[in-house]
This record gives sequence, C-alpha cells and structure tokens, in this order.
Amino acid sequence: MSGNNQLPEEAKLCRHRRAVGPPEDYDVIGALQFMLLVNLGLRDTHYLLDIGCGSLRAGKLLIPYLNPGRYVGIEPHMNLVRDGVAIELGHDIAMPRGAVLEGPKGSTFWGIGDFDLSFIGLKFDFVLAHSIFTHAPKRMIERCLAEASKVMHKDSVFAFTYMHGPDFIGEKFESGPGSVMATYTEKTMMKMVSDAKLYASHIDWPHPYGQLWVIVRKDRSKFPAMRFCDAAVIHHINNGGH
Repeated sequence: MSGNNQLPEEAKLCRHRRAVGPPEDYDVIGALQFMLLVNLGLRDTHYLLDIGCGSLRAGKLLIPYLNPGRYVGIEPHMNLVRDGVAIELGHDIAMPRGAVLEGPKGSTFWGIGDFDLSFIGLKFDFVLAHSIFTHAPKRMIERCLAEASKVMHKDSVFAFTYMHGPDFIGEKFESGPGSVMATYTEKTMMKMVSDAKLYASHIDWPHPYGQLWVIVRKDRSKFPAMRFCDAAVIHHINNGGH
C-alpha cells in the first residue's frame, strides 16, 4: 500500500488527539500531567478524578498505573472517550451502565458537561483539570471549583491549569481547534478559589503552551515541601527548544 493511501487512515486515527490539541504534543502533555501527579504523591492505591478527560491524554498513563476502579473521568464528548479507550489503550469500552461507561481496569466515565459531580458519590485523593479553565467562562470555573470541593476530603490534592493574562470572560465553554483561549489574572483566579473555600498555590511545572499550574487544598496547612523531579531539565519545552 502506498504512503498516499495510508494518509487518510492515519489522519482518522489522529482525530481524537487533534480534538484536544496538536497531535505532536499529545504524549508530551499527558506525560507531564502524570509526572506531576506522581511527584505530588499520587500512588496506585489512590482514587483520581480526571475532569474533562477527553481522549485520555493523561488517562492512557493513569489507568494502567492505578489499581482497578481507582480512575474516574468526566467528559461531555463521550465519542472522544470511546476513541481514547479503543486507540490509546487498545480496549473496547463496555456497554453503558446507567449514566456510566465502563473502561479497562474498572475505570468509569461520566458524560457530564456542567461539572455536576453529585452523581459520582466518591471522595477522591486527587482531582485533575488540565486545560479546562483555559476554555471556560468565570461562572463555569466557579461551579467546577465548588463541585470539586464536594468530592475532596481533607487531604485531597486538586491540580489545574489556567492561562494568565487580562481577564477574558467568554459566555460559554469553547474548545477544539481554532477556539479562543480564555485568560485570567492571578487575582481573579485566586478569588474564585477562595470563594470556593479552598486554598491555592502556584507551582513551577513546565507546560508547552505556558499554562500555569495551581495546586488546591482544603486546608491551608497542607502544602508541605514537594519532592519534585528536577523540572529545570525539561524547561526547554517552554522556550522553543533552546
């Protein structure tokens, strides 16, 4: 088969990756999320909630790592979840069980688009929201923070990213190729965290598009020294490879 005949199939296989960002960065960004969580203390026995799990950019690493039944993802576009499970993990997704799809190793996926987490009924050790607030208006971020607080216990860690800049408050959630990135000042973002009765700290962790990482806890005293890998060796991701 010629290379030209293969291109449409390759493009089809990449479609689920392109839906969440440049396909060439898919594995890099997924690995950075995984490495951060492990450095923050994630272990295979913990329960993790992946908000906006998409096509499993992080989930493809987290699901095999975590013990069975420990990974829960929420995502309004369940076709992305199906493609991620099938292509990235090589598994068929189980038939729906009520409002839930079942994946490999007891992973579960909820088709939630409004950040309502009351249906899940679990407390999570770790909550992840990568590049969700970069597409969300202020009211949706406030709701997400408030709902996340409900599924966190006193020792939980919530890691999220946002894009720093002048407050850009859109009217609706926008994502996908060509969408405009939402930006927020540090003051605005920290006030939203505080209004949810949570405490936040910025951390120095690389991101290929300059998004800032924030760690959120329910207790202001729960910010011990983190045993990070030496992130300096991969900071070249942020400055064009120099």
